[in-house]
Amino acid sequence: MTVKSLEKALQILLSFEPRRQSQTLLEISKRTSIPATSLYRFLETFEKYAFITAESEGKSYQLGPALFRVGMLAHNSVDLREAAKPEMERLADVTRESIFLTVRHEDRSVCIQSAEGKHRVRLTQRIGAALPLHAGAAARILLAYMAEPERQRMIKSLELRALGPGTITERSALERAARLVRSKGYAISREEVDAGTSGVAVPVFSQSGEVVAALACGGPGYRLAEETIKELVKELSKASRIIERKLGLY
Repeated sequence: MTVKSLEKALQILLSFEPRRQSQTLLEISKRTSIPATSLYRFLETFEKYAFITAESEGKSYQLGPALFRVGMLAHNSVDLREAAKPEMERLADVTRESIFLTVRHEDRSVCIQSAEGKHRVRLTQRIGAALPLHAGAAARILLAYMAEPERQRMIKSLELRALGPGTITERSALERAARLVRSKGYAISREEVDAGTSGVAVPVFSQSGEVVAALACGGPGYRLAEETIKELVKELSKASRIIERKLGLY
Protein backbone atom coordinates (compact mmCIF):
# COMPACT_ATOMS: atom_id res chain seq x y z
CA MET A 1 0.00 0.00 0.00
CA THR A 2 1.48 3.34 -1.07
CA VAL A 3 0.98 6.79 0.45
CA LYS A 4 -0.32 8.95 -2.40
CA SER A 5 1.03 12.29 -1.14
CA LEU A 6 4.47 10.77 -0.53
CA GLU A 7 4.39 9.17 -3.96
CA LYS A 8 3.71 12.58 -5.53
CA ALA A 9 6.51 14.17 -3.51
CA LEU A 10 8.97 11.56 -4.75
CA GLN A 11 7.77 12.04 -8.34
CA ILE A 12 8.60 15.74 -8.03
CA LEU A 13 12.14 15.08 -6.80
CA LEU A 14 12.74 12.38 -9.41
CA SER A 15 11.61 14.68 -12.22
CA PHE A 16 14.98 16.45 -11.89
CA GLU A 17 17.73 14.85 -13.99
CA PRO A 18 21.23 15.88 -15.15
CA ARG A 19 19.75 17.32 -18.35
CA ARG A 20 16.91 18.95 -16.39
CA GLN A 21 18.60 20.52 -13.37
CA SER A 22 16.31 23.56 -13.48
CA GLN A 23 12.55 23.38 -14.16
CA THR A 24 9.59 25.72 -14.10
CA LEU A 25 6.44 24.88 -12.18
CA LEU A 26 4.60 24.11 -15.42
CA GLU A 27 7.40 21.80 -16.62
CA ILE A 28 7.32 19.84 -13.35
CA SER A 29 3.51 19.72 -13.51
CA LYS A 30 3.63 18.31 -17.04
CA ARG A 31 6.18 15.63 -16.14
CA THR A 32 4.47 14.52 -12.94
CA SER A 33 0.81 15.08 -13.91
CA ILE A 34 0.34 16.98 -10.64
CA PRO A 35 -1.94 20.03 -11.02
CA ALA A 36 -0.07 23.32 -10.68
CA THR A 37 -2.03 24.45 -7.61
CA SER A 38 -1.23 21.24 -5.69
CA LEU A 39 2.33 21.21 -7.01
CA TYR A 40 2.97 24.72 -5.70
CA ARG A 41 2.14 23.60 -2.14
CA PHE A 42 4.54 20.68 -2.45
CA LEU A 43 7.28 23.02 -3.71
CA GLU A 44 6.68 25.45 -0.85
CA THR A 45 7.20 22.62 1.66
CA PHE A 46 10.33 21.41 -0.14
CA GLU A 47 11.68 24.98 -0.06
CA LYS A 48 11.01 25.26 3.67
CA TYR A 49 13.27 22.25 4.33
CA ALA A 50 15.82 23.21 1.61
CA PHE A 51 15.13 20.15 -0.54
CA ILE A 52 14.32 22.49 -3.44
CA THR A 53 15.38 26.09 -4.08
CA ALA A 54 13.46 28.66 -6.13
CA GLU A 55 15.29 30.85 -8.64
CA SER A 56 14.36 33.97 -10.61
CA GLU A 57 11.66 34.94 -8.09
CA GLY A 58 10.00 31.53 -8.19
CA LYS A 59 10.04 31.13 -11.97
CA SER A 60 12.27 28.04 -11.87
CA TYR A 61 13.30 25.41 -9.33
CA GLN A 62 16.42 23.36 -8.59
CA LEU A 63 17.29 20.64 -6.11
CA GLY A 64 18.41 22.16 -2.81
CA PRO A 65 21.32 21.65 -0.39
CA ALA A 66 19.39 19.42 2.03
CA LEU A 67 18.96 16.80 -0.68
CA PHE A 68 22.67 16.99 -1.47
CA ARG A 69 23.49 16.49 2.24
CA VAL A 70 21.21 13.45 2.48
CA GLY A 71 22.71 12.05 -0.73
CA MET A 72 26.24 12.45 0.61
CA LEU A 73 25.25 10.72 3.87
CA ALA A 74 23.88 7.80 1.86
CA HIS A 75 26.98 7.71 -0.36
CA ASN A 76 29.35 7.81 2.60
CA SER A 77 27.35 5.16 4.44
CA VAL A 78 27.58 2.82 1.44
CA ASP A 79 31.37 3.35 1.25
CA LEU A 80 31.70 2.76 4.98
CA ARG A 81 29.61 -0.39 4.88
CA GLU A 82 31.59 -1.87 2.00
CA ALA A 83 34.94 -0.98 3.56
CA ALA A 84 33.95 -2.25 6.99
CA LYS A 85 32.15 -5.47 6.09
CA PRO A 86 35.20 -7.79 5.64
CA GLU A 87 36.86 -6.49 8.82
CA MET A 88 33.63 -6.82 10.78
CA GLU A 89 33.20 -10.42 9.65
CA ARG A 90 36.82 -11.14 10.58
CA LEU A 91 36.24 -9.58 14.01
CA ALA A 92 33.10 -11.65 14.55
CA ASP A 93 35.15 -14.78 13.77
CA VAL A 94 38.03 -13.78 16.06
CA THR A 95 36.00 -12.48 19.02
CA ARG A 96 32.90 -14.66 18.44
CA GLU A 97 30.85 -11.64 19.51
CA SER A 98 28.52 -9.50 17.37
CA ILE A 99 30.07 -6.46 15.68
CA PHE A 100 28.23 -3.25 14.75
CA LEU A 101 29.03 -0.16 12.72
CA THR A 102 27.04 2.96 13.60
CA VAL A 103 26.86 6.56 12.42
CA ARG A 104 25.22 9.63 13.90
CA HIS A 105 22.01 11.01 12.46
CA GLU A 106 20.90 14.07 14.40
CA ASP A 107 20.42 12.88 18.03
CA ARG A 108 20.53 9.15 17.24
CA SER A 109 23.11 6.44 16.71
CA VAL A 110 22.10 4.42 13.63
CA CYS A 111 23.39 0.92 12.82
CA ILE A 112 24.47 0.73 9.15
CA GLN A 113 26.29 -2.64 9.17
CA SER A 114 26.54 -5.69 11.42
CA ALA A 115 28.23 -9.08 11.66
CA GLU A 116 26.63 -11.70 13.88
CA GLY A 117 28.60 -13.35 16.65
CA LYS A 118 29.28 -17.09 16.70
CA HIS A 119 28.02 -17.81 20.20
CA ARG A 120 24.63 -19.41 20.64
CA VAL A 121 23.62 -16.52 22.91
CA ARG A 122 24.53 -13.28 21.13
CA LEU A 123 23.41 -9.71 20.55
CA THR A 124 21.62 -8.76 17.36
CA GLN A 125 20.76 -5.37 15.91
CA ARG A 126 19.07 -4.83 12.58
CA ILE A 127 20.51 -2.40 10.06
CA GLY A 128 18.70 0.90 10.44
CA ALA A 129 18.05 0.44 14.17
CA ALA A 130 18.52 3.72 16.04
CA LEU A 131 19.37 4.49 19.66
CA PRO A 132 19.57 7.82 21.49
CA LEU A 133 23.07 9.24 21.90
CA HIS A 134 23.09 8.84 25.68
CA ALA A 135 22.82 5.03 25.68
CA GLY A 136 25.38 2.45 24.63
CA ALA A 137 29.09 2.37 23.82
CA ALA A 138 28.74 3.22 20.12
CA ALA A 139 26.42 6.14 20.86
CA ARG A 140 28.89 7.43 23.48
CA ILE A 141 31.70 7.45 20.92
CA LEU A 142 29.60 9.51 18.52
CA LEU A 143 28.58 11.89 21.29
CA ALA A 144 32.04 12.23 22.86
CA TYR A 145 33.81 13.12 19.62
CA MET A 146 31.42 15.88 18.59
CA ALA A 147 32.88 19.40 18.69
CA GLU A 148 32.56 20.59 22.28
CA PRO A 149 29.98 23.38 21.73
CA GLU A 150 27.84 20.98 19.68
CA ARG A 151 28.22 18.23 22.29
CA GLN A 152 27.18 20.61 25.06
CA ARG A 153 24.06 21.60 23.11
CA MET A 154 23.29 17.95 22.40
CA ILE A 155 23.61 16.89 26.04
CA LYS A 156 21.29 19.72 27.09
CA SER A 157 18.67 18.77 24.49
CA LEU A 158 18.67 14.96 24.90
CA GLU A 159 15.80 13.30 26.74
CA LEU A 160 17.77 11.14 29.16
CA ARG A 161 15.27 8.35 29.65
CA ALA A 162 16.40 4.98 30.99
CA LEU A 163 16.56 2.10 28.49
CA GLY A 164 18.31 -0.37 30.79
CA PRO A 165 19.44 -0.55 34.43
CA GLY A 166 22.76 1.16 33.61
CA THR A 167 21.55 4.01 31.38
CA ILE A 168 23.06 7.38 32.30
CA THR A 169 20.16 9.71 33.07
CA GLU A 170 21.98 12.72 34.56
CA ARG A 171 23.49 15.36 32.28
CA SER A 172 26.55 15.97 34.46
CA ALA A 173 27.30 12.22 34.54
CA LEU A 174 26.88 12.00 30.76
CA GLU A 175 29.31 14.87 30.24
CA ARG A 176 31.87 13.19 32.53
CA ALA A 177 31.42 9.90 30.66
CA ALA A 178 31.94 11.65 27.31
CA ARG A 179 35.15 13.30 28.54
CA LEU A 180 36.42 9.95 29.82
CA VAL A 181 35.85 8.43 26.38
CA ARG A 182 37.90 11.23 24.77
CA SER A 183 40.77 10.62 27.20
CA LYS A 184 40.76 6.82 26.82
CA GLY A 185 39.91 6.56 23.11
CA TYR A 186 37.20 3.95 23.60
CA ALA A 187 33.82 3.53 25.29
CA ILE A 188 32.40 0.80 27.51
CA SER A 189 28.74 0.34 28.38
CA ARG A 190 27.14 -2.03 30.87
CA GLU A 191 23.40 -2.65 30.81
CA GLU A 192 22.76 0.78 29.28
CA VAL A 193 20.46 -0.50 26.54
CA ASP A 194 19.37 -3.93 27.77
CA ALA A 195 19.74 -5.70 31.11
CA GLY A 196 22.57 -8.23 31.19
CA THR A 197 24.42 -6.86 28.14
CA SER A 198 27.70 -5.02 27.71
CA GLY A 199 29.43 -3.29 24.83
CA VAL A 200 32.69 -1.67 23.82
CA ALA A 201 33.31 0.72 20.92
CA VAL A 202 36.09 2.69 19.22
CA PRO A 203 35.97 5.60 16.78
CA VAL A 204 36.57 5.49 13.02
CA PHE A 205 38.33 8.74 12.06
CA SER A 206 38.43 10.80 8.89
CA GLN A 207 41.62 12.36 7.55
CA SER A 208 40.60 15.68 9.10
CA GLY A 209 40.31 14.04 12.52
CA GLU A 210 36.52 13.89 12.66
CA VAL A 211 34.75 10.71 13.75
CA VAL A 212 32.70 9.28 10.88
CA ALA A 213 31.48 6.13 12.65
CA ALA A 214 31.74 3.95 15.74
CA LEU A 215 32.87 0.34 15.53
CA ALA A 216 31.37 -1.66 18.38
CA CYS A 217 31.24 -5.13 19.88
CA GLY A 218 28.46 -6.33 22.13
CA GLY A 219 27.46 -9.41 24.06
CA PRO A 220 26.21 -10.76 27.39
CA GLY A 221 27.85 -9.01 30.34
CA TYR A 222 29.19 -12.24 31.83
CA ARG A 223 31.38 -12.77 28.71
CA LEU A 224 32.72 -9.21 28.57
CA ALA A 225 34.89 -9.11 31.70
CA GLU A 226 37.68 -6.52 32.12
CA GLU A 227 40.41 -8.67 30.55
CA THR A 228 38.15 -9.48 27.61
CA ILE A 229 37.35 -5.78 27.16
CA LYS A 230 41.08 -4.98 26.83
CA GLU A 231 41.47 -7.54 24.06
CA LEU A 232 38.33 -6.31 22.33
CA VAL A 233 39.58 -2.71 22.37
CA LYS A 234 42.83 -3.87 20.79
CA GLU A 235 41.02 -5.83 18.05
CA LEU A 236 38.48 -3.09 17.38
CA SER A 237 41.19 -0.41 17.15
CA LYS A 238 43.18 -2.51 14.70
CA ALA A 239 40.06 -3.07 12.55
CA SER A 240 39.19 0.63 12.71
CA ARG A 241 42.59 1.60 11.28
CA ILE A 242 42.21 -0.93 8.47
CA ILE A 243 38.75 0.46 7.61
CA GLU A 244 40.16 4.01 7.57
CA ARG A 245 42.93 2.94 5.14
CA LYS A 246 40.41 1.18 2.89
CA LEU A 247 38.36 4.34 2.71
CA GLY A 248 41.44 6.28 1.76
CA LEU A 249 41.03 8.43 4.82
CA TYR A 250 44.70 8.24 5.68
